[in-house]
Amino acid sequence: MSKLDSETIRKYALAAYQGTKHCYQYLQDHVISVLQSLLTRTEYEESLVGTYYRSHLLMRSLVRLDHFDDFQAARSLARSMFELLLDMRSLQRDPALSKRYSSFPKIERMRTAIRIADFVAAHSSTGRNTKYPGRGMVSDFVLGFYVLASKPKTKPDPALRALR
Repeated sequence: MSKLDSETIRKYALAAYQGTKHCYQYLQDHVISVLQSLLTRTEYEESLVGTYYRSHLLMRSLVRLDHFDDFQAARSLARSMFELLLDMRSLQRDPALSKRYSSFPKIERMRTAIRIADFVAAHSSTGRNTKYPGRGMVSDFVLGFYVLASKPKTKPDPALRALR
């Protein structure tokens, strides 16, 4: 195997960058407007379009990395885009995955809220914010906004009362 000189590597990198930039511009001009025109989407379409938007945003970041020294960040973004492509392919092969796909963010928000509430409880001498009177703790916001918003409002949550 012959070794490539640095000038050849730079030319390959520039060609890949320019190709990515043109691809991004085409998708921005032609595909995004079509996706935005979809007024009502099924859960499957919502999962697929959401994944596409995430990959498109990664590509937008990728075209901003136009210096040769950005190769590590470009490599990481390309890997993330590849993983999103695999997600889209899995969704395309099995549309029933969209139910699990859409429930993951809710579960992850719940886990994050619990971790934040546990951290605040472990590292707080009082249950209330004394520096800014009248304002609650971060855990109140996280639990109140993320967790309780997804629960039916039937009766007060005893776990929330214990944190106050």
